[in-house]
Amino acid sequence: MTLRLFANELPPVKEGSPLLYRNMQVGSVSNYELTDGGVYINVTIDNKYKYLVTNQTVFWNRSGVEVEASLSGVSVKAAPLKTLIDGGIAFDSLPGIENKTGKNWKLYEDFGSARKFGQSITLYTTTADQQVSKGMPIKYQGVKVGEVMLTLPDFDKQRVEIVARILPEYVKQLTNNGAYFWIVKPKIGLNGVKNLNALVSQYIAVEPGVGKTTKAFELHDFAKVDNGVEFILQSENRGSIKPGTPILYRDIEVGSVTMVELGPFADRVISTIEIDPDYAYLVRSNSVFWNVSGVNVQFGLSGANIKAGTVDSLIRGGITFSTPEGSQLQPKAEEGQTFYLNKEADASWTQWRTAIPAP
Repeated sequence: MTLRLFANELPPVKEGSPLLYRNMQVGSVSNYELTDGGVYINVTIDNKYKYLVTNQTVFWNRSGVEVEASLSGVSVKAAPLKTLIDGGIAFDSLPGIENKTGKNWKLYEDFGSARKFGQSITLYTTTADQQVSKGMPIKYQGVKVGEVMLTLPDFDKQRVEIVARILPEYVKQLTNNGAYFWIVKPKIGLNGVKNLNALVSQYIAVEPGVGKTTKAFELHDFAKVDNGVEFILQSENRGSIKPGTPILYRDIEVGSVTMVELGPFADRVISTIEIDPDYAYLVRSNSVFWNVSGVNVQFGLSGANIKAGTVDSLIRGGITFSTPEGSQLQPKAEEGQTFYLNKEADASWTQWRTAIPAP
């Protein structure tokens, strides 16, 4: 049985070097050749041992002496005598480890590198202000589950491609199309600072999901709203709206903007928002939305009239909504309903005190 391995550089092996399975020779290196970006190493396995190769098989360089130093001491592990002289390659079954480069088997530089690598994934930036660098950790509730290995510009699609790896013990939960990745940034407002640890070093957070296995994900700017209820806002201009802009009800954050794009005829801006399911009942079929970002200054003969939201909305921006007062409360808005986003509020809108009982 013949297999082709790929490595970035040729390890200290030669033709005839042993192929080991748990220190037992089951084959040998037959030849090797240069290729773009690395080297191919062809190995043969005795037919009676070919059953040992499965879809979880991982290969690594087993040449020389392995030395591992830690606070508890130094661990020295020597390869069999033949591999000390001729070099060698070992393999075993390691679930959750990426083992292929295209159609060829991947050869790791040593067992430690193979055991800790896990599975590589690709993240794509969604906005221009997402700053990601090599070594940035990926965390789940503060626990490191992976890290960024490489960033590459994609000029054609005007975005950055991020190659990251997920540690092997978390591959099953974090490499399916239900997983959600976002970049954590510090939030500074009147209520204090959120994500304080991101002030020193930003990181990527992830929520596990379920679904089919995949290796490509969008990198979002905000955390996922579980079971959030979606609505659509239409406006003449984008203004200061962007993904992550909070949706407020009486200055309490109840949702956020998830997407901003041009309408199908480029005559309006379409903003998709998600409302927390606990507050979705507040959006009625006749609710009115308006922008509370920035300061509106109007000059007249009688002087200047300055209108502004809260100081927090001046810093972060925001969209708020309310429901008109009337003799009968209108029904709850259907998910996906479209509303017009007003540039500013009429004076009467801020005075509405419509009672909306919780379901």
